[in-house]
Amino acid sequence: MKRRKMNFKFSGDMAYFSHSKSLFNTAEEKLVYEFIKKHFDGNVICPNKHLGELTDKSDYAKIASNADYIFVWSESNHSELTKGCYIELDSFVSGEIANNAILIEVNGDTINLRDIVTIHKFDEPNYFEYGWVESVSID
Repeated sequence: MKRRKMNFKFSGDMAYFSHSKSLFNTAEEKLVYEFIKKHFDGNVICPNKHLGELTDKSDYAKIASNADYIFVWSESNHSELTKGCYIELDSFVSGEIANNAILIEVNGDTINLRDIVTIHKFDEPNYFEYGWVESVSID
């Protein structure tokens, strides 16, 4: 997987790596996690590596809400969010406009980052398509 060359770093004490459980413990997860660590100068919390199996999804959301940044990589690999990713991102976002929220897209051997602008819940959500985000490219 090719890591996208960037000449900047995200700054803060803690970032939260929100991603679908189906992506836990995969080679892609490891590469994306390492990519985030390389471009974020604080601690990066990866739920399955650092938190284990918590009782309720809201427990993960509480931790995500205290982060300086949230990096979201959903199972859809684009703007649609699974329930877990939506709940974590929703707890992080204050009001309707997202700040310091980054959408991750993995396309072949390239990792793309997008700045999340807004978050929305589907009118008839299900576990895999619970919500979606509007985002702009970070270049």
